[in-house]
Amino acid sequence: MQRNLSESFYTALVRDCGDAVVTFDLDGTITSWNPGAVRLYGHPEAVAIGKPTTLFVPQDQVFRLHANRKRLLAGEPLPSYANTHCRCDGTRFDVSVTLSPIHDGSGTVIGASAVIRDVTQSRLERERIQRTLDSLATLDQRREEFLALLAHEIRLPAAAIGLLAEGLARAPQIGERERAAALRLREQAASLSRLAEDALAIAHLEGDTARIDLRQDDLVRALDVAVSRVGDARVDARLPDRPLWLRIDRERLAQAVVNLLANALKYSDAPAPVQLRVRELDGSVRIEVRDEGIGITPEQADRLFQKYARAQRAGQRDPGGAGLGLYLARLVAEAHGGRVHVESAGIGLGSTFAITIPRSSSAE
Repeated sequence: MQRNLSESFYTALVRDCGDAVVTFDLDGTITSWNPGAVRLYGHPEAVAIGKPTTLFVPQDQVFRLHANRKRLLAGEPLPSYANTHCRCDGTRFDVSVTLSPIHDGSGTVIGASAVIRDVTQSRLERERIQRTLDSLATLDQRREEFLALLAHEIRLPAAAIGLLAEGLARAPQIGERERAAALRLREQAASLSRLAEDALAIAHLEGDTARIDLRQDDLVRALDVAVSRVGDARVDARLPDRPLWLRIDRERLAQAVVNLLANALKYSDAPAPVQLRVRELDGSVRIEVRDEGIGITPEQADRLFQKYARAQRAGQRDPGGAGLGLYLARLVAEAHGGRVHVESAGIGLGSTFAITIPRSSSAE
C-alpha cells in the first residue's frame, strides 16, 4: 500500500511539474514524456514514446547526451549542464539539463531521467542586463570625459579671473569698497575652480570602480599642499614636524582637506581662525579642521555629508556653493578605508570636521 502511494505521488509530481521530465533506456529510446515535455517541445506523448532522443536533441548535440549517459552508467556524479534542444518545428532554444540514473530493484542502472528547463529567457535577460551594464559603463566614461573637459575649460578662465582680481585688490589707487569687491571676485573664481575639480573627482570616486591611487606617502606633505591651495591667512596649521607615512592618495586627500578648510572659512566670520591639526590615535590618524563658525545641529550633522547638502542658519545669508565639497570629503575618506564626521556643541559654538584614516595602512 505504501509503495502504491509513493508511486502515485511520484506520478502526480512528474505530471504536474512545470519542467520537461523525460526518461529513456540505455539505448536512448524515450520511455516517458510528461506534459511539461509536451509544452516545451510540442510533440504529443504518443508521438514521443519509443522515439530516440534525437527527437528533441539536435544531431550535433547528441554526443553530449550520450557522453553524460555513459558517466551515469559508470556511477559518476553529474551536475546540471547547458545544452541546445529543438522543438517540433525545428527551432532551437537553450536548456539546462539535469540527468539522474534509473535503477531496477537490484540497483542496476537501466536508464536515465532528464529534467529539462528552458533557460532562453534567462539567457536573454542576462544579455539584456549585460548590454545595459555596457551602456552604463559607456555613459559613465562619457560623463567623466565631459567633466574632465568642463573642469579644464573652467579652470583656465577661473585662474585668470582670480589673478586679475588679486592684482586689482593690490592696486594702490582703488578704494576699500573696490578692494573688497575684488577680493570677493577672487574667492568666487577659486570656488568655481574647486567646483569643477570636485565634480570631476566625484565622478572618479562614485560607484564600485572608484579610481584612487593609494601609495605610501607623507600625510604632512599632503596637508601642506592643502593649506597652500587655500591660501588664507586665517588657517592656523600646526602639523607634525616629521613625516607621517600612510598609504594615501595625496592628491585626493589634499582636495578633501581643501574642501574642509574652505567650508570652515565660509561659515566663519572674519577674523576668526580655522585650525588644522593632526592627532595620532591608537590604530588611526585623525585630521581635524576646527572653526569658530555658526555651528550645526544634530539634525544637520546627519545629512551634511550627502550630495548637495548645505548647512544654513535661519536668517543668515546663503553662503553659496553646490553642496559637493563635504560629499567629496566623505568619498575620499571612505576610499581610504576611513570616515569623515563632524562634532559641534550647537548653534553658534563652532564645529570640528575630522577625517580618520586607519593606521593599518601606514608603513612599518
